[in-house]
Amino acid sequence: MEPSALIPPPRGESVPGLGVVTWNNPGERVTYAAGILAVHTPHATKLTAVLLRPLLTSRTTCTRCGDPWPCNRATWANQALHTQDGTQ
Repeated sequence: MEPSALIPPPRGESVPGLGVVTWNNPGERVTYAAGILAVHTPHATKLTAVLLRPLLTSRTTCTRCGDPWPCNRATWANQALHTQDGTQ
């Protein structure tokens, strides 16, 4: 048997940008999620001209990380604020 098979998986919750986190109490999770939503917000929609096709495309990005909206962190935070313990 491989030694890695004996190591249990980490306890906690996978949080984008942090990794696996074990919260000491539910309030910490809610506070962190609220903070994430305060800074990860949708940026004004950008119109991009695509030269290969005669189209204009619109793309909304996150003001904090620049990822397409909703970004992974905002999606996690929104879900965290609407669940009690990280489960649906």
